[in-house]
Amino acid sequence: MNKRGQIEGIIVLLAILIVILIVSAVFLFFYATDYNTTGNTIYLDTYSNNNYQNCRTVQVPYQDTENYIDRVPYLQDSHLSYRVTDKYSAECSTSGNYRECYYVSIENTDNFGGRFELDCQARVKYTDSSGDRRSRTAYLHDSNYIGPNEEEELVCVADVSSDDDVSWSYDVISPTDRELGYRDVVRTRIVTKYTTKLVCD
Repeated sequence: MNKRGQIEGIIVLLAILIVILIVSAVFLFFYATDYNTTGNTIYLDTYSNNNYQNCRTVQVPYQDTENYIDRVPYLQDSHLSYRVTDKYSAECSTSGNYRECYYVSIENTDNFGGRFELDCQARVKYTDSSGDRRSRTAYLHDSNYIGPNEEEELVCVADVSSDDDVSWSYDVISPTDRELGYRDVVRTRIVTKYTTKLVCD
């Protein structure tokens, strides 16, 4: 082979080496980008470049007030229970004085005893000295202790004349006893509630 042929062969060899070097450099460049020095793969988070966020919903506590009903015990006055078993009016004159009486029989049906009151109204129609008919009202009263499950007769006495017309009305007032009762009271309290909130990393 002459000298010219040797030179051309060297040039071709050098061109081949240059191509190999260029290809190797390009390969090493991408290799260094995709791998770290320890040989572990590094994954690039392309979402972070687009402001991607990891979001989730959480329950967040907060303080609030609410109303509630509270049953409160207290002592209350309660009338004893009873029933009227009989009532009638009749003449009850004494010592020559004409009187009319109104009798009311009261049975104490409660478990406690007490003094029962009887208030009466006697509306009396009478003739005055001039012969005119007039009317008046007499307010009368009687009371007596009646034990539990016992019965007593109370009486109202009106001083009237034999020719008077008397009409009666009455009211029984039973004694009171203190007993435990309950009433509803609206109160306010502080409670912990929860609301849903979006949290992003």
